[in-house]
Amino acid sequence: MKKIIVVGAGIAGLTAAIYAQRSGFDVTLIEQHSIVGGMCTSWKRRGYLFEGAMHWMTGSSPTTEVNQIWKDTGALDKNVPILLHEPFRSVEWEGEVFHLYRDIDKTVERLCAVSPKDKPLLRQLAKDVKAGCKMQMPIFDVKGLKVEHPRRMSFGFLLKMLPALPIALKFGKITCGDFAARFFMRGFSQGQTLASTACQRC
Repeated sequence: MKKIIVVGAGIAGLTAAIYAQRSGFDVTLIEQHSIVGGMCTSWKRRGYLFEGAMHWMTGSSPTTEVNQIWKDTGALDKNVPILLHEPFRSVEWEGEVFHLYRDIDKTVERLCAVSPKDKPLLRQLAKDVKAGCKMQMPIFDVKGLKVEHPRRMSFGFLLKMLPALPIALKFGKITCGDFAARFFMRGFSQGQTLASTACQRC
């Protein structure tokens, strides 16, 4: 039996180890922490619960290719709740609590009310976010590895993602800080504007 060593027991390492073992390999999983999970862990400190990143896991939507992998490996099942909090993020700003919503139009309208000068750029951001939402993480089989159920990316799948490709290229060439610096938002310095938080949404 061939042996494989997987370094790191985060969600990716655990998934790789599961599939390797199912394929007949003798798998050794190495992790520097005392527990597995990587960023998908939680811990308590001074009365607060810190959730690492499970709630940000890509592929929680059943419409994505990744979702089937999480179900297949046990990361998601009927007993794992998927919470879509609204608002999804809140920021305290000048003594006021400012909410960011999953509804990008609602968030943008709130930002426009705070900084009317930014309306054109904010509305373009909303348009870009909507186009970017069409992007999905493609799943490929390892080259040269025989699999029982080969994954084939359909032409239709690629066609659906076409509107998102220019957006990925556009935002791939600029940092969040540089993008935030384009805004007129009052009360923030050195690019630390509410727009930088909105930019993280895309």
